[in-house]
Amino acid sequence: MDSLRNDKIEEDKDDWKLETNKAEESSDDIPKQIRILASDACADSLPKRSKELYETAYKDFLIWKKKEGTKSNDEVVLLAYLKELSEKYKPSSLWAKFSMIGSMLQFKENVNTKNYHNCIAFLKQKKRGFRSVKAKVLSREDISKFLSIAPDTDYLGMKVSN
Repeated sequence: MDSLRNDKIEEDKDDWKLETNKAEESSDDIPKQIRILASDACADSLPKRSKELYETAYKDFLIWKKKEGTKSNDEVVLLAYLKELSEKYKPSSLWAKFSMIGSMLQFKENVNTKNYHNCIAFLKQKKRGFRSVKAKVLSREDISKFLSIAPDTDYLGMKVSN
């Protein structure tokens, strides 16, 4: 009975290999023009206003990988990078870096970081107990007061640019 079950498992594995090979072969049949259009669509999916930040985060990751002597985009590599970044960035910034690098890895190298559970657990642990500090915002009255009271000799450039 067990030998029948093992034979069935081996058949299923062979079927899966066949399907995988068919999928790989069919991707070679995609015309270059369609690949270019798909690549453009992916490029357009990055936020236009922060595209430079995404590219910088990705480039920094690539430089770090090269310095460390690895080409892998494995979860362990990204986790080590995040660990190093955690010494100089706050948890909210780490999440942003992880998200930007993940988006760029998906776009440029077809690597899905959504299943990098150890990275996500690390980021959640870093976030525990962290309270972000809200930036102070000047009111209209504060700005008007500054413009009327601050000496022009020292602050004219600031006053004119506003």
